[in-house]
Amino acid sequence: MGDRRYRLTLTTTAGPTVMDGRWSNLATAERKYLSWIGSYSIMPSARIALAEQAGDQS
Repeated sequence: MGDRRYRLTLTTTAGPTVMDGRWSNLATAERKYLSWIGSYSIMPSARIALAEQAGDQS
C-alpha cells in the first residue's frame, strides 16, 4: 500500500496505545486526526498525536 509515513496514535495515561493508524497522504491523516479529536477527546487523559515518520520505520 505504499509508504505510510503519517502516523496517528491515541493513547491514555491509563495504559498502552488505544488506536494506531498510518496513511501515506497527509490530507487523509489530517482528516483522521480531526475526526479522532471529535470522537475521542472526551476520554480521560486522551492524547492524540499525528507525526511524520522518516524512511521505512514501523
